[in-house]
Amino acid sequence: MEISPLDGKIYFTAKGLNKVYRLQDNGTTASQVETFVGGLYNQLFFRYRSGNKNGSLGDGNDNLTFDELDNLLGSSGWW
Repeated sequence: MEISPLDGKIYFTAKGLNKVYRLQDNGTTASQVETFVGGLYNQLFFRYRSGNKNGSLGDGNDNLTFDELDNLLGSSGWW
């Protein structure tokens, strides 16, 4: 689970569901609960210095964090 420095929303994952969720914490309640990215057949486009590549989220997501540019990173890639 990570809190975005950009929008203040909480991002979390459920291992094996191939999804990253996000929500707005309102203190004693939550709102705007939604799937941020993911799904069984979700395809992503990766750009590397050596060329481009298509990929998927794989078998599950774990270990979320934000980098210095506010990109969400996980063990399965970036979103």
